[in-house]
Amino acid sequence: MRLTFDFSNFALLGYDTKKAWESLAPYTTYFHIKDAVQAQKRIVPAGEGEGHIAEILGQAYQQGFSGFTSLEPHLVGARRDGGFSGESNFARAHRALINLLQSIKAKYN
Repeated sequence: MRLTFDFSNFALLGYDTKKAWESLAPYTTYFHIKDAVQAQKRIVPAGEGEGHIAEILGQAYQQGFSGFTSLEPHLVGARRDGGFSGESNFARAHRALINLLQSIKAKYN
C-alpha cells in the first residue's frame, strides 16, 4: 500500500509535517500541493504556510522521488466533497509551486 502526502492536512491539524514525512516517506508516491496556516485554519499557496513544502520536496527529489505531484490549492474553500480556488487563485497557486520547484532545482513538466 502507498499513500498521498498532503502538507496542508498535517499543518491544519497542528502536526509537524517534517516528522510526518520522516515516518511516511518510504510509502509516499504522490504529493498533493497545498499549504496551510494552522492558527488561522487557512489554506495558502505552496511555501506560504507551515507545511515545509520546499524542504520536504527537496529531500524527496534528492532521494530519487519519481512519483506524482498535483496542485490542489483549495484557496477559496475546502469541504468534505471537494475544494475550490477559481481561475485567478489557481494561477496564483501555480506560480507559487513553480517558484518553489525552481528554488529546490526540481525537474518538472
